[in-house]
Amino acid sequence: MPLPALANPHISWGLVQKAGEAGLTIYKNRKGIAEGWDSALAFLFGKKRRLLIVGAEGAGKSVLADYMAGKGLSPKYLVPKRSIRVEKERSQTEHLRLELSIIPGQKLKAHYDGKDAAYAGDKALDAVIHVFANGWLDPDRLAPGDALGSSPFMAYRLASLNHELRMLEDTCEDLKRHWSHHHQPINFAIAFSKIDLYHEELSTIHDFIEAEIRPRIQDLIHHVGAQNISVEALPVATHIDEFRFANDVFQPQFGLTIRNAYLNQFGARLVDLLG
Repeated sequence: MPLPALANPHISWGLVQKAGEAGLTIYKNRKGIAEGWDSALAFLFGKKRRLLIVGAEGAGKSVLADYMAGKGLSPKYLVPKRSIRVEKERSQTEHLRLELSIIPGQKLKAHYDGKDAAYAGDKALDAVIHVFANGWLDPDRLAPGDALGSSPFMAYRLASLNHELRMLEDTCEDLKRHWSHHHQPINFAIAFSKIDLYHEELSTIHDFIEAEIRPRIQDLIHHVGAQNISVEALPVATHIDEFRFANDVFQPQFGLTIRNAYLNQFGARLVDLLG
């Protein structure tokens, strides 16, 4: 049963609310990566755009950036190691002009310096994508000695979720800073990553969004003005793999066909945001 639509036209959670419902089934019989993702990449790369990818450590930022840069679908693709510096992704051919910057989640000097350069630099951003793993932060990606990785899984996931909410709040503050510095409209997407691990929970995520995320976004919109920002929540899956925590192993809840559908859907909505 579809979840009710939210009233504010400047916030769209529709794709998260409807994920897994009938609207997705039209993709299920497609084989391989369908033309939608390729078309979205061609559009995004066709005009110079500056995108910033942020989020907690272990949320899947670098992997999403690799897919957006066209690398992730290679049969030889390997998930990158934990990064503690600002990463840059650009096209590998002359006519592709998308510029992606990925801010490391660990709050080290590179994290703060990268945000200062991105939000208060000479050039305004076209979009910010905050990657939100819904508590499924990769324990292997956490900084050495981080206490998040030392508790039983459900406690770990709750602690991770609270950590992600604090990081999202930081991003909202950074977007206020971007507005104060540039006074230019911006697109903001919250990418619910790793949905292959919690796909069966998506039908209940509306209450979580209403209680925990919507107030933060409403405060952001109030600060910058509704006409100066568009916000959307986008479910996405990239690299399909099991999730290990201590002795627990969690298997993905769908495979590559549905993964490809979510990639297409994600790409199409980015095109809408930036078009």
